[in-house]
Amino acid sequence: MELKHFCKEGAEYFQLHIKCPVCLEHNLPTTPTYWTHGQKADGTECGGDMYIGDNGYYYCERCGNKDLIVNWAYKCPNPIHGQNGMEEYLSITDGKYLANALIVAGEITTGPAGLKWLNRLTTALMDQKFGVK
Repeated sequence: MELKHFCKEGAEYFQLHIKCPVCLEHNLPTTPTYWTHGQKADGTECGGDMYIGDNGYYYCERCGNKDLIVNWAYKCPNPIHGQNGMEEYLSITDGKYLANALIVAGEITTGPAGLKWLNRLTTALMDQKFGVK
């Protein structure tokens, strides 16, 4: 499957089409889905297509909101998510979710170009989360 992608401000962004890292962590059945932007900073719903950049940022195609991946709150599109006391919104706040997010981000691209993109993303995320360059 060819995902939509673009370059902006020196970063390469791919449409976010992944399995939920938290559902995977809790062994919930999940399939890759397209993720959309939920609430904007003003509290209104957006619904724009989400993109993940090799610079460690998410970007919303509709409203232009951009923020560090580690600052983002997610609402899983999987209808099973939220059952059994799991929180409806989640964030990558610790190493295990960061690792799972990197694993599922690897699904976005394939081949040598994809590995280079994933390496740039990994470096950016490690710097955001742990101050590692």
